[in-house]
Amino acid sequence: MRLIELFFLLLKSDRLSTREIAQHFNVSVKTIQRDLDKLTVLGIPVIIHRGINGGVEIEKTYSLKKGVLNNNEFNFAMLALYIGNHLVKNDIFENLIKKILLVSGEKAKSEIKDFEKYIVLDITDKKLDLESNLHSEIIYCIKYKKVIEVYIDSNVYMVNPIKYVLKDNGLHLYAKLDDRFILIPINKIKTINVKDQVFNEEFTDYINNKVNIEIL
Repeated sequence: MRLIELFFLLLKSDRLSTREIAQHFNVSVKTIQRDLDKLTVLGIPVIIHRGINGGVEIEKTYSLKKGVLNNNEFNFAMLALYIGNHLVKNDIFENLIKKILLVSGEKAKSEIKDFEKYIVLDITDKKLDLESNLHSEIIYCIKYKKVIEVYIDSNVYMVNPIKYVLKDNGLHLYAKLDDRFILIPINKIKTINVKDQVFNEEFTDYINNKVNIEIL
């Protein structure tokens, strides 16, 4: 992540000293020098000026599209960001698009306009807020295999959370309830209670298990 942030910092800034960059990221000068070497290996034209008025900058004529991504990769990257920005309630996608617009100019603007012409995203009624407390807890429990109690209306279900599943009618939690595999619509969940109990069982992947799954 620091490498990406360093890349955009250099793009939007005039010449910076390695000491200034190190202070910005709260790391050592040697760490920044290693990061600059990595950017160079990736084909990014990092220019290092020596002497009293020295510093680091990226060649002013540099283009993200030309330097790192071929045409197809650039188009797919922009498409992924465009879709993500329309699905997820998070500033990250929008900020990334703005940064790429800053770097790649008219090419990126043209791609966005094309997407708006021929792509309509009608998957969910509202954007997914994956940074809410509920989603943060569910993601934590999926990652660390923690059992949860799910509260829906007046019912409580103790389940093993497996994965999120995005369907055309919204986000669902793929989970195991006793001996059954279920999908729980996230918009039905009032709250959850994280238990101390963990599970070690490996479950059948959602795609290969669709015929056996019930919607709660």
